[in-house]
Amino acid sequence: MKLKTADPKTGGPRYACFYREARRRYPNEKSTWFSRTSLISSLVELPTMQNAGSSRAGLMAIGIFKLIKGLLLVVVGIGVLKLVHHDIVEVLSRWVGVVHVDPDNKYFQKVVTKLWSVDDRKLKEVGAGTFFYAGLFLTEGLGLVLRKTWAEYFTIIVTGSFIPVEVYLMTQNLTVARVLATLVNIGIVWYLVAHRLGERKRKAV
Repeated sequence: MKLKTADPKTGGPRYACFYREARRRYPNEKSTWFSRTSLISSLVELPTMQNAGSSRAGLMAIGIFKLIKGLLLVVVGIGVLKLVHHDIVEVLSRWVGVVHVDPDNKYFQKVVTKLWSVDDRKLKEVGAGTFFYAGLFLTEGLGLVLRKTWAEYFTIIVTGSFIPVEVYLMTQNLTVARVLATLVNIGIVWYLVAHRLGERKRKAV
């Protein structure tokens, strides 16, 4: 039994969108009217396709964010390793002179005090840790940009493992940066978990 429908030219933009999708999916249909099955199939599947498009955009955004973090850590790691076998305080003092910061500034003095205890061994450890985290972020980012399922699970595990640490650090010293970082990570984990559950439901239908 055939189901007559309104003319796609007069049925409004939403119907026209469904109509075009149905024609694309059933190009061999000779009649200008589609069967009940073909039209209903398009009506049901098109919102799913639209959701899939928004999901891809979300994964791409998270992936790019992770890649940027990873690349920044690579730059920091290289900078830290370049300080090995150098007088850190002297290097820092030179940079302070370049940017015209008051060397008697209390914040600068605190930094200098902490740097006195930093030796080459600690610099190498910091550099190695920085490259380790850079590797994690780059792996997450590249996998998400390529829309790999394993990357979603990997990001959920890695990013989720940071949240308890960040919450603990906030209890020790609450700062705006730490609050924002924690909220961003919670949002990323929530989005990826919701996306995975949505994909499972879609495949189960």
